[in-house]
Amino acid sequence: MAEKRCYFAHHVTDYDTEREQAAVEAITNHGYIVVNPNSPEDDVAYRERGMEYFVERVQGCDALAFQRFESGEIGAGVAKEIGTAVASGLPIYEVVDDVVVSILKGPFLDVAATRCLIKKVRESGD
Repeated sequence: MAEKRCYFAHHVTDYDTEREQAAVEAITNHGYIVVNPNSPEDDVAYRERGMEYFVERVQGCDALAFQRFESGEIGAGVAKEIGTAVASGLPIYEVVDDVVVSILKGPFLDVAATRCLIKKVRESGD
């Protein structure tokens, strides 16, 4: 069985810090290979292609884990990566105090399946 990959969405202010390393370790201990966008290659690709590069990286993974700014906010780039994961139906985790917490799990329905389920619920009277 192939190992599952988890994209680690976090802010550049956490790159190369103990906070980043602790989060990577927590995600690894949760059973994932961490796809960490903190690399020179990622920096070059971002400068050439912008956030679309990271969107594609998220789409190539099996899950996403994110970390907020220490103040609690989520910046625009991390928010876009989370949105990509939601749209792709990926499980989403938050790293909080070096612990991986499940935030959102699928399955996520497409429009047709959602309409079908709504119709079924309405017909059943539930």
